Amino acid sequence: MEPPSAAVQCYSAPVEVRGYENKWFTAQLAGIDLKASEVRIAFQSNVWQPRIVPVEAVRCVPKRATPGSFQPGPGDTVEVLSLGSDSTPPCWSLGVVRVVRDGLYYVNQQPDGDEGPLPSDREDTIVELDHLRAPVQPQGSPEHLQDDLVECASSLTKLKTEIYEVPQSLADWLISDDGRACMKYIAVRVKLSLISVQTSLCDHPRVHLIGFAHTTARACMLLSIHVDHQLEIQSFHHRRLLALRKQQHQQQPRATTGGRSQRRAGDGRISARASGPRKTTLQRSSSSSSSTVKSAAAVASENLTDLEAPRNLVVKFATTRRLLGLTIGKGGANVKSVQDEFGVNVRIIEVSRESPTGSMVIIEGPSEPALTLARRRLEFFITKYPIESDSVQWVVGPRFSNLSALAEQTALHYARYSDTDEAGEERPCIEMCGRADEIDDAKSVIESHLLYREVFQDITAERRKIDSSQHSGKDAGLGGDSGKLRHLGAARIDSRESISSETLAASTIDSIDRSSICGTLGA
Repeated sequence: MEPPSAAVQCYSAPVEVRGYENKWFTAQLAGIDLKASEVRIAFQSNVWQPRIVPVEAVRCVPKRATPGSFQPGPGDTVEVLSLGSDSTPPCWSLGVVRVVRDGLYYVNQQPDGDEGPLPSDREDTIVELDHLRAPVQPQGSPEHLQDDLVECASSLTKLKTEIYEVPQSLADWLISDDGRACMKYIAVRVKLSLISVQTSLCDHPRVHLIGFAHTTARACMLLSIHVDHQLEIQSFHHRRLLALRKQQHQQQPRATTGGRSQRRAGDGRISARASGPRKTTLQRSSSSSSSTVKSAAAVASENLTDLEAPRNLVVKFATTRRLLGLTIGKGGANVKSVQDEFGVNVRIIEVSRESPTGSMVIIEGPSEPALTLARRRLEFFITKYPIESDSVQWVVGPRFSNLSALAEQTALHYARYSDTDEAGEERPCIEMCGRADEIDDAKSVIESHLLYREVFQDITAERRKIDSSQHSGKDAGLGGDSGKLRHLGAARIDSRESISSETLAASTIDSIDRSSICGTLGA
């Protein structure tokens, strides 16, 4: 079962577990054993004791409908929320809307959907719309597959577990409030199912990650940013402590047995970076989401006769001549790989030489999931991410080195500085060119990097005081109020939980290698 009992949980995603009368009770994921097909769950406020249940009895919380899109009427089947009590957790159960009156819904609920011999004698449950949702579609149903594959992958059998090892010097930070807040921040940003830390009964401190393949990969890369910054901060604290001790020693009367000063105790640097974090994959899902789509499509086609075979679906999107080369790829490699992987046909036509879009990309395929995945691979964007003027140097890095590394690690076509925004007004921005997911990754990396800007400003000021005191031999205020550095806290991290907008190419997650965006920040 992952994570082990010695691990300290920092965040766990809500899930729903099937109980009596086909009710789905709200719970928290506490662990998973994919080999045994078992899940450990816990309940809020320990209203019920934690327990281990079959993985088939647990599901991720279904995605709620957007406001206004769910308006059930009389006769519609819905799921109704019961708030629970001191002895029972909240749960969802099936019901049928009988009447809607003054914004209230009168719902008839029956165990297992059985109306019983005297349905009229059963009292209706009166609820508001917020306590209703559409019934969850079974896995593999057309309604289920038409949604975004990333959002609708609600089967826990697709989860995977990973271990991210952390340098021993960061063990105390890892279990501190600050460290656990960082872990929660990462989990929320990348939509992990569970994240926990372990510093005992293991060779190295480690972070346990549980989530879908794309979320654990992004969590590992985002985690490396925090680890690298923490190593820099720890190295500075070590150097400052040595300087303070040396200063205190110099202020003491010289011993009569000699006038020779003691040798400096080290150069204030630690080698934790050399033993940087490593990650070890424990289990992997049996197949990627793309191969799952292909397999489902293949099985479906085998079961249909020629007369029953579905017609190909079509999706179109416009692109500019500037981006068309990226869509096609060198020698048509990108288009060919997409056609082979998803079983689609891609055509590109020129709309008009005078048209600002220039070209139209047409994708034909057997299913909407295949079209969605193909479009993600073929569609490129250019967007500008605004930053504050006093953060430009921190984000860009010396000689634009951070932007080069950002583009390399997130697979962007490029990332560069621009002094105007998308409206043409003067404002510092990072211009990025790439696919929607790649741009979202880069935005989240910049966001995480900015969390540490004020901390490193304090470190820079303290370093100057250390250097000044060493050259002058005088007390430069080390250890006083100036020694109280700002730090990341749960409140500060939570306040920066989401900066990306909900527009296209601005609404998903994170990634980057620790050596890239902050590799030049050390002294």
